[in-house]
Amino acid sequence: MKIMTRFNLMSFGIVLIMTALVLGVGTLIVTDILYKSQEQVLRLELANARQALLRELNSAGVRAATEMAAELQSQLLQKEGLKSAQLTIVEIPDNRVVYHPVLHPGDRFNHPFIDEMVRRQEGVMEYTQGDMSYYATFTTIDPIDWVISLSVDKTEMLARRSDFLRAIGGIAFILLCLNAILVSLYGRRLVTRIRTTLDCVNRIEQGELSARIPVVPILDEIGHLQEGINAMSARVQQRTEEQQSAEQALREREARIRRLVESNIIGVFFWDTDGNVAESNDAFLRIVGYSREDLLSGKIGWKDLTPPEYRAADARAIEEVLRTGGSTPYEKEYIRKDGTRVPVLVGGTFFEGSQRHGVAFVLDQTERKQAAAERNARLTAEAANRAKSEFLANMSHELRTPLNGILGYAQVLRRDKALDERQIEGLGVIQRSGEHLLALINDILDFARIEAGKLELNPTGIPLPRFLRVIADIVSIEAVQKGLGFTCDMAPDLPNGIQADERRLRQVLLNLLSNAVKFTERGSVSLRVSFLPPARVRFEVRDTGVGIDKAHWDLIFEPFEQVEHTRHRPGGTGLGLAISRRFVRMMGGDIHVESQPGVGSTFWFELDVPIVAGEVSGAPPVWAVTGYKGARKTLLVVDDVAENRAVAVDMLSQLGFEMIEAVNGRDGLEKAQAVRPALILMDSVMPEMDGLEATRRLRQLPDFKAVPVIAVSASTSGSDEEKCLAAGANAFQPKPIDMDRLLSQIAMLLKLDWTYDVPMAEPSARAQTNGPLVAPPQQEMEILHRLALLGSMRDIAQRAAHLPALGEQYRPFADQLSALAKAYQSKAILNLIEQFLERRAAS
Repeated sequence: MKIMTRFNLMSFGIVLIMTALVLGVGTLIVTDILYKSQEQVLRLELANARQALLRELNSAGVRAATEMAAELQSQLLQKEGLKSAQLTIVEIPDNRVVYHPVLHPGDRFNHPFIDEMVRRQEGVMEYTQGDMSYYATFTTIDPIDWVISLSVDKTEMLARRSDFLRAIGGIAFILLCLNAILVSLYGRRLVTRIRTTLDCVNRIEQGELSARIPVVPILDEIGHLQEGINAMSARVQQRTEEQQSAEQALREREARIRRLVESNIIGVFFWDTDGNVAESNDAFLRIVGYSREDLLSGKIGWKDLTPPEYRAADARAIEEVLRTGGSTPYEKEYIRKDGTRVPVLVGGTFFEGSQRHGVAFVLDQTERKQAAAERNARLTAEAANRAKSEFLANMSHELRTPLNGILGYAQVLRRDKALDERQIEGLGVIQRSGEHLLALINDILDFARIEAGKLELNPTGIPLPRFLRVIADIVSIEAVQKGLGFTCDMAPDLPNGIQADERRLRQVLLNLLSNAVKFTERGSVSLRVSFLPPARVRFEVRDTGVGIDKAHWDLIFEPFEQVEHTRHRPGGTGLGLAISRRFVRMMGGDIHVESQPGVGSTFWFELDVPIVAGEVSGAPPVWAVTGYKGARKTLLVVDDVAENRAVAVDMLSQLGFEMIEAVNGRDGLEKAQAVRPALILMDSVMPEMDGLEATRRLRQLPDFKAVPVIAVSASTSGSDEEKCLAAGANAFQPKPIDMDRLLSQIAMLLKLDWTYDVPMAEPSARAQTNGPLVAPPQQEMEILHRLALLGSMRDIAQRAAHLPALGEQYRPFADQLSALAKAYQSKAILNLIEQFLERRAAS
């Protein structure tokens, strides 16, 4: 039988016994209480009756007293607990009835209890009359000899005892049941704790050392027992885990040693101080090039494997092993069976308790040595490339500074109306040569930026058909000069505009087309542009030139590399294709090539470009600026190079600006505060105080927070421009200074209206001569377009003089061209011709 069952039965028996005891004791107590309370009631009622009877006797006599007794009897019967009450009056000594509810007055009432009452005269007693028991209280009435008694049936008197006993018994039973329930619950909880404890002990006995008794904050004997079991279990678990960890570590160590010995990575051999190799793993045999048969035959000795120059290192290692029990790993070489040497890393130790036998570990260092050599070579090459890139960038920076003077003065002198045609042509040669040199420098600088990972694209909207026509016109002139045919095939479904970096895309196409023309002696060159929906454009350049051997296809894209048949060709830096491929890759494509020597080459690339909806406008026309409207303005030029200051002064003083010069940033600050210029041209790199610091200090002065500053730098990297703008500059101008760009920035910052030598006009505007501008035939316009792209003002003037012979209606157009050519306005001429070409193409 389970503990809980026994406990419940015991609780039930206790409830029954306790209920019986309560009822027994309650019966005695209630009976005594009822007797005493009934006695008090009877005494009180008897005393009241005695007083009433005495009053009647004294006032009205015996008859009235008898009637009063009958009335009192009636009143008693109406009271609770006195339904069987009998008021009896007996006259002594002859025991005659004065009043009795049943007997008649005068009757003799002979009964033993009457004699007892007469004898005692006052008190309480129990008596039996017939088969009924009564409880009576009695007294005498003086001065007459009457005994008056009041008795009640004991059954009625004790009737309330049963009610009391039932109530007491019920309450006692309920309380005992509640007590039993509480005892049962407590017992259940107690048994649960004992069962939990036993369960935990069983789990621990079965090996579950992590078993714990849930903590119950009851510090009784069972609680202390549970805490003790938990503490004991924790100690056993800790000791067991420590033992298991030690065993696991030992197993892992043994496994590592076993894997090490059996591995094909680290060579392991067992040796003795005499130089013998008793046993080894396959990795060691592979390192030294011997077989296991050689090992078993005793042909392998570790001393014999060691070259003479490493024997001293072996001796030092043996001494270290004898002294400390192990040697520090050291590098050496082994002589392989085939006579070659292999670099290794060796470390060894004696067996425990031995001074002659030990184990050695050998790691083949061949791959590590090769990797280190390759890494050093790569680092050397990268350092050389970085040095080369830095050198190229520095050289391009130094070259741009004198070019600023060359191209700047070419632009200044070009505006002089006193120059004759020969002088204008000479300036054109200087201009074109300087721009060509600038293009080469830009290639070098672009390559340096690409190498440094600092080149960023600048996507803009490109009017694709017009963009391609301009490129085709440029290349067609080069092709015609070599007697080559040139075609530009544009697919009819080409979009009107795309989003891309116009400068880089133009540079790539011109590089590919210029190379095609350069290496083609006869035949033709073609540019084919097709559209691959939804937004991919394919550019393909094909020629019938010398071709390229397949082995050199990748070489031609390497920087500064030229294949054999191109090395003696004039022009180029060897950077064009390398830069072009990098540009195309930055745009998301790649340049591919197919070529056959003696047949020709095809270069192509594809770009995914956003399509620009609607018309995309080209560059606005640029005309000859001669001055500006409004009051004269003072400009401050800050540059440490006198030539650079002179270029800017000569450029801008001709337009009516008053020019002030400063030789460095500190001088610029002083002169700026002295003259309060309207605008400052600030070189970024100067001694004593550079332009960045000077600009920052200017912005701290209240009067110069809004004065425009144009930063000028021979470095055109995006980071330099960002630094200048962050220092407080309003605009950035790279060297050599582009006059048109500079004037555009000045006009924007000072809100100027320029005055022009040649008035700005739409295609419908009239020339200086009377009559509308009528464009000549298409063939003549194409020739003029090519000449404008070349910048040949002499050829344009000659062609313009020829136009009136084709028709008098072309004279206004011819006069306009002549005026622009005389002023050497190449950009204005190009824009004028392109406007008419676009208008004609649209119609």
